[in-house]
Amino acid sequence: MRLSIVSRQLATTTGVKLRPGLYDHVATRLVRFNTAMESPQAVDEHDPDPSRRPAAETQADESAFGLVGQTPLIFLAFYLDIPLDAGISQGRGFTSVEFGEPALEDWAGFDLQRFLGLPLLPEQAVWPCTELSFYRATTSVPNPFANIFKAQGLQLPTSFSELQDLPPLPESRSVVLARRIAPCTSAEFGGEWLREQFAIVLKTLNAKLLALGTAAEDHTVGPITEAQLPSLVIGFHGDMRNIREGEIRDLKPFRLALHQHRAGGKDYDDAIIKRAITIADGASEDPFSPALEFLYGARRTFDSGNHSHAVIDAGTAIELLVHRVVFGVELMKGAAREQIENLLETGFHNLVRDHLAKHLGVAVQKPYSGSDPLSTWLRVVYKLRNRVAHEGYKPTAQETFDAIDLTRELIGFVAVTAEHNAQLGITFLSYDELETSPVSTDDSATEQDAPSAVLLAREAFRRGVAALEAGDPTTAKEAFAEADENGSPSGAYNYAALCFAEGDETIGIAALRRASELRHPVAPAYLGIKLLNNGNEAEAEKFLLQASTHHPKASALASFTLGVIDNGRGDLHEAAEHYKQAAVFDGFMLAGEAAFRRGSILEKLGDPSAVGAYERGAELGNTKAEVALANLARERQR
Repeated sequence: MRLSIVSRQLATTTGVKLRPGLYDHVATRLVRFNTAMESPQAVDEHDPDPSRRPAAETQADESAFGLVGQTPLIFLAFYLDIPLDAGISQGRGFTSVEFGEPALEDWAGFDLQRFLGLPLLPEQAVWPCTELSFYRATTSVPNPFANIFKAQGLQLPTSFSELQDLPPLPESRSVVLARRIAPCTSAEFGGEWLREQFAIVLKTLNAKLLALGTAAEDHTVGPITEAQLPSLVIGFHGDMRNIREGEIRDLKPFRLALHQHRAGGKDYDDAIIKRAITIADGASEDPFSPALEFLYGARRTFDSGNHSHAVIDAGTAIELLVHRVVFGVELMKGAAREQIENLLETGFHNLVRDHLAKHLGVAVQKPYSGSDPLSTWLRVVYKLRNRVAHEGYKPTAQETFDAIDLTRELIGFVAVTAEHNAQLGITFLSYDELETSPVSTDDSATEQDAPSAVLLAREAFRRGVAALEAGDPTTAKEAFAEADENGSPSGAYNYAALCFAEGDETIGIAALRRASELRHPVAPAYLGIKLLNNGNEAEAEKFLLQASTHHPKASALASFTLGVIDNGRGDLHEAAEHYKQAAVFDGFMLAGEAAFRRGSILEKLGDPSAVGAYERGAELGNTKAEVALANLARERQR
């Protein structure tokens, strides 16, 4: 496509002209606008309802549109409050027609061009399409001192009282009305189909936001994730076979939950605050703080739904750690700074293989088949990071989670090895003090003349693991009990497991409670199951909901059990949603069963997305799901 076409089209849609240079060069690659496909259409400013088409359309009668459609064609409207000002107001926007999809033959007589206000398309036919209209909403945010007054109130000096009356500040954001037309197997679609359509809308919106940011040379305008949107999206839908006089009759509202709404904060106890002080006092010199900063950044980015950036952050965490450790080792050996700087310019792979790996006592060779944390990280995370960075690969949620978890394990492995290897010549903080899972400490933890509970817990836990590997569960249980006593969540969890193996339910449940209180990611799921088996449904549900959503096995197990609870109560919609979450993770033993149970519920509710649930169960090898699919196929043939 010639640059003049791109420039003309972007100027039409944004009011911004491209000037020669870098952004023209980028625009020719980022933006694939076509004047026949992507012509903007303003909504009639005098029409009070933005969901309705311009007045010229509404005056047309049914015969003008030639309605002969029989395939259910659904009109969807999503209202999106996006976290930025896209620089477009008054309803201007874009229309994307999916020419790659087959045209709907039984809608050939319907004038899609006229209905959407498009220029002439290559042929009179109907394709799935998405239309975006942007509106600017200007609101007032509290003045800069509002929260200060809420938090401290009368504790502030009296001279500050006049600041409480400062006027609020204006803030503008964009609201996008996304209209989508798409065929469906039935006008009574389910939540799964609606979510699929929303995913297409969000992908289309992000392509346009990227184009806008490029055209305007504005880095604040760009793609967004689901987590950046409100937790609930509202909209309406209608069956386009019900068009009368240019309008769709019987429009119905819907609500689509995107993610869990988080309100309020939590208070950390004194033990965690003491650990934070200990870490902060020694963090300036240790080589782990930069790596942990990027590791935490990866976790936050993962929470926001941006998996590509999370993988890049995880890779950067280890690159920083390698450089800092190698620098410290060489400096302690007496190497000149110029020599060290030349060494650090060596490729990352060479630094790892020829320097870091030797100090860690491991040998790394391609294809990195070793089971040590460094080889595993190179084989899985480094390879994934390069695919993301160099090939534009989009990692899945599971791949991203694994990358972050393996990065955390490698940081811990480096720290523990360095602490016991004098050749490294670096004094490290205890890694358990840097770990993300909080570990309770006693008052002696900060005293130099007494060993901290953290150190005692770590040593006991290591002894427990070694005893298990040696086939000595009795010694392992004693060691895990000691780790538990010193505040180790993993110690309490493993102690509970060995108690259950010996049939000691009471002590095991108590240990699981301690592990859950210390935020062990898996313990709440198993504790919830134990409590449920004992008839304590209310408390079981509390712990199941507490199970970590970032640990896929724990989340899947908890979701499956919550599905059982809700199904028993007759709350079928909630049960189906929980079973859906349990069926996501392939490594969960009951994922296929969860998909089958979800399909059974949806079939009972008359939801056509039951087919998709059964297909997921069959994919996971569940024979009951395969039988259900076959039965549905026979019913359709009758």
